Parts: sequence; C-alpha cells; structure tokens
Amino acid sequence: MEHDPVNHPSHYTSDPSGVECITITRHRNFNIGNAFKYLWRAGLKDSQPTIQELDKAIWYIEDEKKRLKEMAASPVATTEEHIKAHLEFRSRLVPLCGRMYYPKQTSALMAECGRDLGHEGPCC
Repeated sequence: MEHDPVNHPSHYTSDPSGVECITITRHRNFNIGNAFKYLWRAGLKDSQPTIQELDKAIWYIEDEKKRLKEMAASPVATTEEHIKAHLEFRSRLVPLCGRMYYPKQTSALMAECGRDLGHEGPCC
C-alpha cells in the first residue's frame, strides 16, 4: 500500500500480515480498539517511544476493566422488568388530539388548542 499519512499512515499499514490496523479495530469497542491500535503501532510511529505506546495501551485496558466492573456492579433490568417499566410509563401518558403526551405537556397544549382533553375536532 502506498504511504498516505492521513488515510493510511505507515505505522498502521506496515504489519507483515498486510492487514491494516483499522480493519480489526473498527470491530471493537473504543477502549479495546485504542489499546489494540497502540500495541499495533508500538515502535513504528515516528518519534513515539515504544514504552509510551505500551503505556497508552495499558491505560485503555485499565479503563475498559473499570468500565466493565462498573457495569457488573449496576443492576441490569430483565426483559420482564423492562416491559413492566415501559408499560407503567405509557400508562402515565395522556391522549390529546390523536397523540400521547406527558401530563406536564397537556395543559400547555390544551391552552394552545383551546379545548378539553376529550375533544374530537379537526386537529384530532
């Protein structure tokens, strides 16, 4: 591949496999993709010490570990709980002129429409 410092920098395209780094990293989440990118280019990028590249990779790996631990510690709703919460939310909506609105919105809409909630006029 011809050297293109913007679209295909050599430190991402010079792997003996012929694979470009982004071909793999675009299939990972942000932290894992960045860690992989810094490992990939370690020792290849102009004036970037290898140790600094490895430290950057470690930073993203540690951040991913922190993110995963935080996710594991927070409760995840089951599908049943999610559906129940959604139905409860929907039950609080108020029908007005053929649409559903939050209760706080209805008074302003009724004033704008000039009619009661139960009205069925040309705007319904």
